[in-house]
Amino acid sequence: MHTHITRDERVCLALMLQQGHSIQTIAEGLGFHRTTISREVKRNSGSHYDSRKAHKGACVRRKDSKCYLYIIDTNTSLKTSVTERLKKDWSPEQIYGTSGLVSFMTIYRFLDRHPHLKKHLRRQGKKRRKYGTRGIPSRYQANKHSIHNRIISDTVGHWEGDTIAGKERKLRIITHVDKYSGFLVAHLSDATANSVYMHTKNVLRKLPCSTITYDNGSEFALHKMIERVTGSRVLC
Repeated sequence: MHTHITRDERVCLALMLQQGHSIQTIAEGLGFHRTTISREVKRNSGSHYDSRKAHKGACVRRKDSKCYLYIIDTNTSLKTSVTERLKKDWSPEQIYGTSGLVSFMTIYRFLDRHPHLKKHLRRQGKKRRKYGTRGIPSRYQANKHSIHNRIISDTVGHWEGDTIAGKERKLRIITHVDKYSGFLVAHLSDATANSVYMHTKNVLRKLPCSTITYDNGSEFALHKMIERVTGSRVLC
């Protein structure tokens, strides 16, 4: 079943109306429901049905129906306000929460149309490989212990590690949280693999440490060295 009436179909519709065919006959001939043809004729009939004017009007209505998707692009002051906040490394959620003028999803769509602004997002998202290709396992991925093997324990010594990006993303906070007690150890660093290793070595080897759970970030590439100095099992 058709969704929209095309230009050629409108020409046929006009000719069939001139020849005196009924709405039902025209609908059957063009493959539309009778109410679709009836609505098309009523919407575009003045003294007579003009296929060119009808199609032009339909295109305008279709364009107007999507204007809300481009509300930032079409509003100069709003575009300036959103762009300035993005350049200050505000997230779309923060912009929405403070202004309330547009939803954060609208801001994300705006970023898709202006990819040069995406560099200001704190989280850049994953770079996806082309379908059907396989990535080459990195040294970090080799010999790691699966996160699915982690133990749910009611004792201290089972840690979760992560990094938190600062406003300028030049420095990060390395965090380790004991899952049972909630005890937090944090350190400001550039979050390179060596920095994570040195911080973990200096702190966790002095504390009860049975397991450490990390994500697959490159900053945790020295997980085997961390295992040796802490005597723990690192799960990724």
